[in-house]
Amino acid sequence: MNGSAPDDFASIRLANNSSGCLSLGATYVHTYTYDGAATGKGYLYDAGAGTNSPIAGVRDGVSGFKMDADHGVVLSHLRSHYCGPVDLSGMFTYEHNQDGGAVASVSASFFGFGVSYSAPSSTLQKSSGIVQF
Repeated sequence: MNGSAPDDFASIRLANNSSGCLSLGATYVHTYTYDGAATGKGYLYDAGAGTNSPIAGVRDGVSGFKMDADHGVVLSHLRSHYCGPVDLSGMFTYEHNQDGGAVASVSASFFGFGVSYSAPSSTLQKSSGIVQF
């Protein structure tokens, strides 16, 4: 895409059925140009407290004929409380907004991911499959 505003959003969506044996720790968002130069265009939009689904924002744009967010990574740490077996499911979802309206709201949980806009927007949403740990 052309890497223009408004921001894109992504979420690591977790379902933790381990009776408190795991908790969500820090989440980091990193973006890079096609040649691997770090750009710092990713940010934590919502830490995911209560939903176990942190939301990352990406300020896509172009600088010096390079897309600022050609690729990137969202990394969330999980904390183990060593209280029993772990039953965890997860997936990753990304929504790209191509020259649409301003973002009105973003929400995420294991059961859904949604971005609302102030005006009609052309978007593309992709998701991984469910992974079980």
